[in-house]
Amino acid sequence: MRAAAIATLATMSLATDIDTLYAKYVAQYRKNYLTTEEYEMRMSLFAEKHFIISEHNMGDGHVLAHNTFSDWTEAELKTLTGYLPSEETVEPETEEVAAEFVGVGHLDWRNQLRSMRVIKNQGQCGSCWAFSTIGSIESRSEHAGHGYVSLSEQQLVDCVPGSNCGGGVYQNAMRYAQQHGNCAENDYGYTARNGWCAERNHRIVSRHVRGQRAVGRSPSALRNAITHGPVSVAIQADQPVFQHYRSGVISVNSCGTSLDHAVLAIGFGNENGRDYILIRNSWGPNWGDHGTVKLGTNNNQCACGCERDPLAVLV
Repeated sequence: MRAAAIATLATMSLATDIDTLYAKYVAQYRKNYLTTEEYEMRMSLFAEKHFIISEHNMGDGHVLAHNTFSDWTEAELKTLTGYLPSEETVEPETEEVAAEFVGVGHLDWRNQLRSMRVIKNQGQCGSCWAFSTIGSIESRSEHAGHGYVSLSEQQLVDCVPGSNCGGGVYQNAMRYAQQHGNCAENDYGYTARNGWCAERNHRIVSRHVRGQRAVGRSPSALRNAITHGPVSVAIQADQPVFQHYRSGVISVNSCGTSLDHAVLAIGFGNENGRDYILIRNSWGPNWGDHGTVKLGTNNNQCACGCERDPLAVLV
């Protein structure tokens, strides 16, 4: 009887803690739910994530934290991704592929390219493939001496055949950019919705893309390619260990290899003895570590499968 009473009190205490924590969370993220039913449903989702985050952070791996996604449904979380793996293969070429990486031990393109210090936000539209493509084009164009112009993701969402907020691939988007050129973001603005292709109504400001090059599917080949500039990569991003990342290095085998999200590899390094690939995400600057995440590597693998489908744009 006493044990049952203690368990009941502990459950009541935990419920009270969640009530308080969620009220603070709602205020912090300026959320507004109009019915008691929705508020309680969202709080239940928050409680599940709170348990996952708390249990994970008891270990010695990377750090998780609450963010604006903590009370989202699975359907809402799915809108954050949108990479549809392609059966098309672009054969690797030797210029950016090395059997063994030989070079600097640390690289962060944010230190050299203004374009890589800008963290964009795809919103609730599965347009990650467009953001990865535009990040590749902006960074490689700037690195080649063409300066930095923020280019339009919405142009790709509206105009790349077979691609939209429901998903796409950077292979097709890079090919489209090579054939049509790119509009500026401040002219063809992002709406996070599907729209009619309006390319003809806007000025093309970039015609720098001249092709694409696949990268060998290993961490060493990926690091070698990154020394030439940021590289588009695909990862699995549907797990809480990624969605709630805050800091540290995500270990290999932590988040799966079923590719569903396109991002940009912008560097590499070693933290506390753990090698990593530095990733720029497209979930805004408040996600992760100022919009970035470190994916751990070993000799053959990269966390979340980031070595499985890398592609470099040629400018």
